[in-house]
Amino acid sequence: MSITGRLCTLHAIIFYRIHVVNMNLAHSILVLKAAPSRLDYALNDLTKAGYTIVTTCTAGEVVEQAATTRFPLVLVEAESLASVVELIGVLRRADALSSIVVVTQNMDLNSIVHGIRLRIADVFSSNDNDSVILGRVRSLLPPMPIVVTQLNKQINQLSEEKQALEVRLHALAEEFELWQKTVAGTVTDAIMPSMEGAA
Repeated sequence: MSITGRLCTLHAIIFYRIHVVNMNLAHSILVLKAAPSRLDYALNDLTKAGYTIVTTCTAGEVVEQAATTRFPLVLVEAESLASVVELIGVLRRADALSSIVVVTQNMDLNSIVHGIRLRIADVFSSNDNDSVILGRVRSLLPPMPIVVTQLNKQINQLSEEKQALEVRLHALAEEFELWQKTVAGTVTDAIMPSMEGAA
């Protein structure tokens, strides 16, 4: 396939992903991130797999999103489990079916019991292994359709090829510029003796 054809295919796939995949709310994840965050590893992996990540920074933003959109999974990152129990109660009243996972620095028995009553799917310590958190999160999500997974692979491949082509084009432009300077210098060297002889 020609470069133009590949780029057209890339644009078509991206269009499909933006207007079709991102509208598929069954594969969307609502996230309340802390700063610094321990969720970056999991979120990067899920994004590559085709899941749509809706990131928020405050409890108010989470409530607003949950009030208008149903998310199959809500990831909450907090300093302590106790500090988000009230938020989880609000989320549970907004959607009784969504899975809620909390990643926290501190948790106490009372908060854990309260969380269980609110049907939290799982609670992780901020010190837990990233792959463990990712594995649990994936187990709570509906699998991506095969066609979407394949399209995501094509997007990644074409993006890499596009970057490689851009690097090659830049190198060719530099080579052409050097060639022009070389030709100009050669012509000047050839003309100067003739002019001196004529003089």
